Amino acid sequence: LRTTVIVTNDRITAIVPNSKLVNQELINWSYGRKRSRISIPASVLPDSDVESVTKTLLSAAEGINHVLAEPKPSVQFLGFGESSLDFRLLVWTDRPRRHPQIKSDINYRIERLFREHRIEMPFPRREPPVRGGGALQIERGGPESNEDEDEAEAHVP
Repeated sequence: LRTTVIVTNDRITAIVPNSKLVNQELINWSYGRKRSRISIPASVLPDSDVESVTKTLLSAAEGINHVLAEPKPSVQFLGFGESSLDFRLLVWTDRPRRHPQIKSDINYRIERLFREHRIEMPFPRREPPVRGGGALQIERGGPESNEDEDEAEAHVP
């Protein structure tokens, strides 16, 4: 065989050439231990307070069954998305087979805490299609018009 198959705790399969295993260092963080890390992504609106988001994510991990106190949960600020600030909550567990349930429990807690702290998550905005394929034109009345300035009529050509 010229490759080795590695399966992560997230059930992701990686095929690694044996030449890389021989010539590069490979660290197995869970070898000999049941301990493994869970990564939980979270995105918020760009005007969110980074420190508040970090504290909220850390508190979401507190008291969740099978989340270890050591190593402590941590948060990484991954960067700036198209319309978001992107974070990752990292927690450790001694129950690798419970990853999906632990992740779900934490996600429920994150959603509730974000709502309580008024931290908003971005959702893609989608424009509804306009029938006829034409552009939507907004027309306003001129100075001689009786139309209210705040009102406009939409016309599809």
